[in-house]
Formats: sequence, structure tokens, C-alpha cells
Amino acid sequence: MSQSSAPKPVVAKKRTRGPGAPLYMQVVNELKAEIARGVPEVGSQLPSESALVARFGVSRQTVRQALRTLREAGLVQSHQGRGTIVERSGLTYGYVHQINTISDLFPADVETRYQLSEHGLAALPPEALVFPGIPPGGRWLTIQAYRFRDRADRPFNLMTAFVAEPFAGIGDQIEAHRGSIYSLIETTYAKAIDEVEQVITTFKADAETAAQLGMAVNEIGVEVRRKYMITSAGLIALISINRYAAGEFNFSMKLKKMRS
Repeated sequence: MSQSSAPKPVVAKKRTRGPGAPLYMQVVNELKAEIARGVPEVGSQLPSESALVARFGVSRQTVRQALRTLREAGLVQSHQGRGTIVERSGLTYGYVHQINTISDLFPADVETRYQLSEHGLAALPPEALVFPGIPPGGRWLTIQAYRFRDRADRPFNLMTAFVAEPFAGIGDQIEAHRGSIYSLIETTYAKAIDEVEQVITTFKADAETAAQLGMAVNEIGVEVRRKYMITSAGLIALISINRYAAGEFNFSMKLKKMRS
């Protein structure tokens, strides 16, 4: 007499690190090939982290590293409540400006003085809507920053920062803080800001800005806009607008051509 038994669950074959690509790149290459074939299609959702862990037989950390690599290549983007969405397909070449850490964006050997807005949480003003994809209807904390070089009595940089409501609790600490705002957010909330979008443009100084930066009214200065992202959660944590007199700003970068 034979006995029937329940089917055994399918267990993913565990991958091992061989002499070739590291584990996360093996996952990246397979997902890239599938995206290039249109499965999944642009605009559709990748499987969840748990599903990818089960499918590839790797750790969650390996899957996250693979997804981060796909984000950096511009193939996918993380969106809160929607998961990881395919942004584009195919093989292209682009230039990437690489820095060692985000702290490289923060000026060294200067004194930074922060001042909290008295208006509390409020909608973003039009001047802050400088990047696409900023969700409507949110509330933000406004912070002013004045940066001075050693023994100078006039700031060389004026910054207005807008902190998203989930991280607005740093307002209690900001006026005593001397480091970067993004690092204060990371420390306070144990969240990693891992992507910064930067745009460099110009502005025309009004009377107040001209007086603070030692410019003439209507003189053209340099404006640096940054959007700080927590890509794992699909969140914009911080938007900043930095203004400099033209003679106070210089910028250099090293470009590396990368295949995505």
C-alpha cells in the first residue's frame, strides 16, 4: 500500500561566489538582461526584495546592493508605497560624477550658523520647486544658514534649506548644530541619505542678498540647488538652495564614463 505525501517546496539554489562577478553583480546582470528584453516593462514593478532573495538564493543585503546598482545606472527607481519601478531599458553610456562621500559636498573649515524659520511647518514656496517629482501637499521646515570663513564678518554663502516633515524634529537641534543638515538627519533618524541631485545655475541678487554677500543689487551670482534622497524609502529628505557671489564659488569635477 503506497502512501501519498505533500509536495516538497521548491528551494532556490544557493549561489556561491566563484572566480567571476560578485554575487550582487550576478543578480544585476540577470535583471538588466530581463529589463532589456522588456520583462518587466518600463513603468512596471520589480519583484519585492523577499521575492528576489528567494529567487536568486542570496542574502537580502546582496539584493539591496544589486538594486542600488540598478538605481545608480538609472534603470530603476524606488518609490514609497510602490516598490522598485523600472524607469528605462536598454544599454546606454552616460557620465557619472563620483565623489567619495556626500560629506565632500559640505564646505570644510568654515563656520556655519543656522537660524530656524518662525513660520513652522509650511508648504514649499515656489522658489523651492526646483526639481521634478516633488510630491504636492507636503509640509516642510525652513532653515536659513550663513557660512563664514575664518575671522570674516560677512558670510560668503547663504543657504535656504527645506526639511521634509518626517525629519522636521531636527528643528530642536539645528541652531546649536555646526555640521551639515543631512548628517543631522541621518544621525537623528538612523536613515542613510544615499543620493543627491545637484543643479548649478545663476541668480540675480535682490537688495537683502546683495547686502549680505557684498554684491551689487541685480548682480549675477551662482546658485547651487540640491535634492537629498533616501532612495530605499523613495523619500526626499532635504532640498537646499545655496547662493554665492560669483567670485566666491568654484567647482571642479572628475567624470567617469560608465556603461549602464
